Amino acid sequence: MSVIIFINSLNSSSRISSVKKIKDFLFFNLLPKLLFFLFYCILSTLRVKTVNREGEEELARTNTPIIAASWHGDFMLWPYLYRWKSQYNNLVSPSKDGEVIANFLELWGLKTIRGSSYKQPRKALYAMKKCLEEGEVVFSIADGSRGPYRELQQGTVLLARMSGSPLVFAAVDYSHKYVVPSWDKFKIPFPFSRAVVTYSDPIYLDKDLKKEALQQKIAELQEEFRNISQKTSDLV
Repeated sequence: MSVIIFINSLNSSSRISSVKKIKDFLFFNLLPKLLFFLFYCILSTLRVKTVNREGEEELARTNTPIIAASWHGDFMLWPYLYRWKSQYNNLVSPSKDGEVIANFLELWGLKTIRGSSYKQPRKALYAMKKCLEEGEVVFSIADGSRGPYRELQQGTVLLARMSGSPLVFAAVDYSHKYVVPSWDKFKIPFPFSRAVVTYSDPIYLDKDLKKEALQQKIAELQEEFRNISQKTSDLV
C-alpha cells in the first residue's frame, strides 16, 4: 500500500511540474511575443510627429550618452520609436513580471538592466551610471514604476547629477486613445491615430548640487515636464 501511495505522489508531482513548465513557457515566452505583435500592429499605423527633437538628435549624432526620460503612462510608443537601437538600456524589475517585460523589450532589439528602483535603488542607479560611462543610452521612467502620477522621482535627477550626462525628457500623446484606469493613466492609441512626441532641450545638472538645491531642481523640472506634456496634448 505504501509503495502505491509513493508512486501516486510521484505521478502527482510530475503532473504539477509539467503544468508549471507549460504555464512558465506561456507566460515568459509566448506572452512577450503576443504583446510585441499587438504593439507593432497598432504602433506601425500611427502618424508620428516630433517636436523640438533637434537637441536629442544632435546628441545621438555625436554618440553622447544620454538619459532619456518619460512618464510611465507614455511608455507604449518608446519601444517602437527606438526599435533596433541596441545601445538603449531600460531598467526592468527582477520580478516575474519584469521577466516578461525584459523579454518583450529584447524583441525590439533593446537592452535591459535588471534591478529595482525601490528595493535596491542605489544598486540600480550605479548599474545605469555604468551604462552611461560605457557610452550607451539609459531610459528612465520619470514618475517611477509606482507613481504618484506625473510626480518626478528623484532617481532620474540623481542619475543625471551623478553621471553628468544630459537628461532629455519627452512627452507623448495621441489624437485617439484609450486611457487605462490605473495610477499612471497608461495611454493606448487607436490604430491610425496621430501621435505627437515633444522633447525638452538637453538638461545638465551640476555634480556638486546640494540636497536643498536638488529638491528645488526636482520641483522645477517636474513643472517643466508637466508643461511639455500639456503642450503635447494641445498639439494632437
